[in-house]
Amino acid sequence: MFNPQNGLWRTVSAIGDIIGLSFCWLLLSFPIVTLGPASCALYISVSRYTRKGETGAFKAFFRSFRQNLKIGIPLGLIAVAFSAFILWCCWISFQMIQSGNSFAYAVLYGLLAAFFFLIGMMCYWFPTLGGFEYSLPELLKISFSLSVAHLPSTLALSTVTVLSVLGIWYNWCLIAFVPGCAAIVASFFLERIYKKHSPAESPDNKTE
Repeated sequence: MFNPQNGLWRTVSAIGDIIGLSFCWLLLSFPIVTLGPASCALYISVSRYTRKGETGAFKAFFRSFRQNLKIGIPLGLIAVAFSAFILWCCWISFQMIQSGNSFAYAVLYGLLAAFFFLIGMMCYWFPTLGGFEYSLPELLKISFSLSVAHLPSTLALSTVTVLSVLGIWYNWCLIAFVPGCAAIVASFFLERIYKKHSPAESPDNKTE
C-alpha cells in the first residue's frame, strides 16, 4: 500500500502534477506575452512525464519555459492577435445581423469556421515548438500543413480546446486541472501525427 510505485500513489502523483502544472501554466500565462512558452512547457511536461508516470514534470516545465521564450513570446502574441481580430470581426457581423443584414449570417458562419480551424492550428504551434527545433516562419508553415493534412485530428483538437475554455468560463474551479487534462488529451492526437513523419522529414527532438 505504501509503495510509491503502486497504482494508487502513481495516480495520486499524476493528479497532483496535473493540478500543479495547470496552476503554473495559469500564473506564467497571466502576463499574456508569455502565453506561448507557458503552453509549450505545459504540453511537454504532461505528455513526456505526467502521462507516462515519470517524475520531474515540474523541472521539465520550467526548463521548457526558459528554452522557448525567444520564439514562444512572439508566437503567443500572434495567437492572441489573430484570435482577437477574428472575434472582433464576429462581433461586427453580429451587430450587422441585429440591424437586419441577412448577408451577415454567411459572414459570421464563415468567420466562426475560420476561428475554429485557427484554434486547431494553434494546437500544433506550441507542442511543435516545445518538441522540435524550428524558426518561427518554419513553425507556422509546418503547423498549417499538419492541420490541413490531419484535418479530423485538427477539428478534434479544436473541439477539446473550445470545450475546455467553455468549461472554465462557466466554472472557474475547473481551471485547477482542465489545462493539464486538455494537454494530455491533445498528446494522444499529436504524438500519433508526429510519428507519421519520417526522421528525414522531421527535425531532431529538443534535448531534455
